[in-house]
Amino acid sequence: MSSLPGQEGAQALTKLSALFRREGGDWLEVDFSDWGSGAAERENFALVKGAILARKALSFTYYSSAGARSRRTAEPARLVFKSGCWYLSAFCRTKQDWRIFRLVRMEDLALEEGTCLAGQPPEQLETPLPEGYRGVDLRLKFEPSAAWRVRDYFHPRQVSVQPDGRLLVSCTFPEDNWLLSFLLSFGSRVEVLAPDYWREILWDEAKKMLTRCETGHTLSGYRVYPDIRDGDTDPAQYKEVFPMEERTFCQCCGMPLDKPEDRGSEAGGTPSEDYCRYCYQNGAFTAPDATMDDIIAFNLKFNEENGHPFGPQEQAEKMMRGWFPTLKRWRNE
Repeated sequence: MSSLPGQEGAQALTKLSALFRREGGDWLEVDFSDWGSGAAERENFALVKGAILARKALSFTYYSSAGARSRRTAEPARLVFKSGCWYLSAFCRTKQDWRIFRLVRMEDLALEEGTCLAGQPPEQLETPLPEGYRGVDLRLKFEPSAAWRVRDYFHPRQVSVQPDGRLLVSCTFPEDNWLLSFLLSFGSRVEVLAPDYWREILWDEAKKMLTRCETGHTLSGYRVYPDIRDGDTDPAQYKEVFPMEERTFCQCCGMPLDKPEDRGSEAGGTPSEDYCRYCYQNGAFTAPDATMDDIIAFNLKFNEENGHPFGPQEQAEKMMRGWFPTLKRWRNE
């Protein structure tokens, strides 16, 4: 409510005060967790909230938008909800400056000993632009089927709906690898109208993806062959990284178990035959109360935030809901 000016804010607060005095059953619910968040995400949120209230420093592993992984220690000051995401405003001891951390990119959280002084965070949420920052003005056209995501990511002032239902978007983004993965996440439902060189960037990346599929050099190792347009082409000539029949997958989350270090451990320390190291340690599940829906939701969140390596969300969810009930952990659910 602090973002509403003067009288408008006061009127809104008056209306809400009257609203919250209403008697009755479960007519209102406020859930601070993200859609699809599992027990681990809720625990992280509670830990960050507790650290702020108790004035405790936090240490955690953080993944930046550029993909860099680092260990941080920070003095948390404020939780901020903006553009559908939770952020932590904190003084980073590692960088000796105020920083904004997105909660879903924080892992392995731990409270530090002792207390810390509660500093006053900057009023402005946005972090300073890095040295060498370069933005690009984009004009994009989206298919009607992408409208829900367009509404999620872009301000209404940036969106113009055309008579045929397509959406034109004018926006400015930092020019980096994140922008490339973001645009690719829309698949064939987006076209870059300007600038021309970004059309070329997307086209070059699409060609690399096509080449990967045509040669069989896929990251997942799934068997993929190009269309056979003449009778002389033998699909067996294309190299397969990992033939599907030779692969094993985690019987909880579906992760490929291609390397010994990918496997979890039994009570005696021997590698697990069935589960990955994220799902199973020392003969027990790391998230014993998780349901199949929790694991699917976690995978879909990973898919959404990492450029859709499992395909569009709808297809990925359909694949998981068809496959996961056959996995060992979920067969009897």
